[in-house]
This record gives sequence, structure tokens and C-alpha cells, in this order.
Amino acid sequence: MDYADMRVADDPTDKRIDLPKALHDELDDAGRESFRVVAFTHLDDDHICGARDFFWFDHARILQGDDRVKIDELWVPAAAITETDLEGDAWTIRAEARHRLKEGYGVKVFSPNTSPNGT
Repeated sequence: MDYADMRVADDPTDKRIDLPKALHDELDDAGRESFRVVAFTHLDDDHICGARDFFWFDHARILQGDDRVKIDELWVPAAAITETDLEGDAWTIRAEARHRLKEGYGVKVFSPNTSPNGT
């Protein structure tokens, strides 16, 4: 659920984990090479920072490589498909979600319940 690699590696006071290493270790321990599901709740930087550099994205060869982690199924809110004026990690996630939606594989689009009575 979400991915925000915001650690400052050369700052000894930064107590955040080395997220890429921790996730690679988790995959190794599980004997897997991909995540079954990666869900982004929204495209704010504190929920997606560094995703463009960590994950394998099918829509662009430049975002593929042996060191990147594949996503079997990408879950995004509907807004991640429709938002405009995005850049960086947010643009990349939107492009991947749109690509998968167009190709008909590996994406689930969700939205928060916005009905007036909460049902």
C-alpha cells in the first residue's frame, strides 16, 4: 500500500528505513520476484515518492531493468487515471495505469464512496 522512499541516506539523524532494500529483502524472503498487488491510495508525493525509480513499468522500456520490481496488479483510484498536469512519479503511475487499462490487464481502479448517504 503506497510507496514513499523519502529517507535521506547520508543524514545520520534520519531514522526512516531504506525502503528499497527492505522491500527487496521481503521479496527475497518470500521467494518472489514481483509484488502480487501494489496499491496507491492517491498521487501525493508522500505516498508515491521514488516509485518511478523502484518499480518496473510496462509502458516504458526506460523504466524497466533487472534491478526493478514488477507489479502483477496495480490498484489506483479513478482520479489517478483522470488527473492532469502531473509530473514525475505521479505521471509515471498514471501512465502505467492507463496503459494497463487500455491493454486490459493487471489494473484495478477504485474510488472512495462519494454518495451522500455513505452507501
